[in-house]
Amino acid sequence: MKKTSVILTLLIGSFFLHTIIQCSTKSEKTTVQASEKTTVQASEVTSNTTKETYNQLLVYFDIRELVSPGVYKKFKDKSDYFFLARFDLRLLENLLWIRINVDSSITINNWMHGGNLDERGLRDTSTPMVQKKARENDPWLSGHVLAMGIDYDVKGQTAKEHRKWLRDRALLLPHPIRLIGKVNNRQITWVHLDVCDLPYNPKVFEFDM
Repeated sequence: MKKTSVILTLLIGSFFLHTIIQCSTKSEKTTVQASEKTTVQASEVTSNTTKETYNQLLVYFDIRELVSPGVYKKFKDKSDYFFLARFDLRLLENLLWIRINVDSSITINNWMHGGNLDERGLRDTSTPMVQKKARENDPWLSGHVLAMGIDYDVKGQTAKEHRKWLRDRALLLPHPIRLIGKVNNRQITWVHLDVCDLPYNPKVFEFDM
């Protein structure tokens, strides 16, 4: 009887060990598969100096994409670093990582080309949305106001596809992010991304407004 009990215990232990190994292997395989599609690792971005991050971003983005016409007009004699220094570095590192790895153009603001998008980066006291909140005496902690958030489109991906692309690479992102899925129960057709991270959220946290 004692011998049977020992054998049974060993068999149960072997089963659980096999299950744990399988789960671990599956997790590692998923990460490896995502990594195989990643041109630049997060560590390569986060190990940059601030200046290196700024310079690499400016290869892909016109500084005016990140700020409003009002702010740019007032401070255009300053360097691009002046504007970038206002942003949360985690946001800039995520944006750089995404742009390199998605390998497709990303549009934030386009007002400098005659477009109508001018509040998708930093929102300041010259922008209508902030002015409206001020008139209504409505406190606002949007990621845009805090220079922690952006809205954008990716060429070749719908907003829904890009949000999935980000979720699939959650473990590979340099920093945690938040994404808006719906506004007033309607799926939005652009990507909102911010780094207003709460410690109990998953690394890629999607919420509705």
